[in-house]
Amino acid sequence: MAEQSRLDKVIALARHRGFVYQAGEIYGGSRSAWDYGPLGTALKENIKDAMIDLRCKVAETEISLREVIDPEIGLNVVELGLVREIDIHDDHAHIKMIMTTPFCPYAPHLLEASRVRAQEVLGVPTTIEVGMELWDPSMAEEGVLSDWGLF
Repeated sequence: MAEQSRLDKVIALARHRGFVYQAGEIYGGSRSAWDYGPLGTALKENIKDAMIDLRCKVAETEISLREVIDPEIGLNVVELGLVREIDIHDDHAHIKMIMTTPFCPYAPHLLEASRVRAQEVLGVPTTIEVGMELWDPSMAEEGVLSDWGLF
């Protein structure tokens, strides 16, 4: 007899522990589909709630970062497209940012202000990474650079 595949082992374990059932066992009829058991439904809901919570935290962080203004341009770091990535975990957060120019004189101020704002909102230690990606005016939110004559 052939050895059981890894997927078959996982399915057997999930079925044994009550996470999934073949639809035929619940509703009768075809045995070709699977359905969540009570534990599977609870797991699915917990994952969905965690994803919604994470999206809310990212949105709250972006809103708070809108308070960090580039003093040269007069626009916030989110409008300018300087915040490239926000990665939030249970015990820490990491933000990847870029600057408008490689030798931006306000870079230390913008990075520290962004880190402090994010840390205040999230309540966890936050680190900032400066990406090597070159900023382009097309990275800014639509319409914010119209006063500058760029778009």
